[in-house]
Amino acid sequence: MPDIIPADIPYGYCHCGCGERTTIAKANDPRDNVVKGQPVRFIRGHAARHPNFKRKPTMPMEERFWQKVQKSEGCWLWQGTTDQNGYGIFAMTARKNIGAHRLMWILIHGVVPENLFVLHRCPEKANPLCVNPDHLYAGTQYENVQDSLREGTHFGLTHPYSLATYVAQHPEVKPRGEAHKNSKLTDESVREIHALYPQHSMRAIAVRYGVSSATIGHILHGLIWRHVSTTPEDHGSQFAPLASADKYHRNAKLVDADVLTIRALADTVSHADLAQRFGVSHATIHRIVYRKAWTHI
Repeated sequence: MPDIIPADIPYGYCHCGCGERTTIAKANDPRDNVVKGQPVRFIRGHAARHPNFKRKPTMPMEERFWQKVQKSEGCWLWQGTTDQNGYGIFAMTARKNIGAHRLMWILIHGVVPENLFVLHRCPEKANPLCVNPDHLYAGTQYENVQDSLREGTHFGLTHPYSLATYVAQHPEVKPRGEAHKNSKLTDESVREIHALYPQHSMRAIAVRYGVSSATIGHILHGLIWRHVSTTPEDHGSQFAPLASADKYHRNAKLVDADVLTIRALADTVSHADLAQRFGVSHATIHRIVYRKAWTHI
């Protein structure tokens, strides 16, 4: 940034000589001699118009990349920015980032083949920070999913349909309940929560167990911790989880026999007539028929 201020530039005007007012600095910036509360010297983008302006030399992309690579006998660790999953990120431009391991492949082998991904095959375990070209290979999405499942890094790193299918078939691989690292409750405390309501308010129960009232509500309605086995006897006299047994819900208008009748008549009687007959909404009948509600029957 040029330091010479033309003598004919009034206070508060752009030093490039365009004749426009500048903005007031919101913070100090010693690099550009900017003082908070004082007008900045240039309107954004006008500094290059100053006769003494010298553009900072740009470092070649490859040189910037290699500065962030720590070589060793094993994995070459990326020393720059990483994403939320731990993979290295390199800024190609101000608005375009690329995976560090992917850029390494491009620098060594050229363009990545269409429909292929750059995957890790580190000797011990796939390291997302590794950019050693000997530990990288181009593979398909199937290989990518299988690698992530094998390494235990599949959560958040695979396509949703692949993850959902695998977790549905292997529910034991997903930490849940008291096995989750951030869990504040245990299976036993969840059963106690079911037993305490409605004799105690959700707020009081939440304070006792150090969680939010919303969490207590989700537990009671069976939206979370549904893997913890409970029976109607485990609950207060007025309430039971909506997901496990709708007929025990305090606001339920139907019983199991009503639901079975609704599904049996759905092919011959309109949903509107069924709703009027059982005193519920048309939407409730639709959800029951298509098993979006009362799924336990």
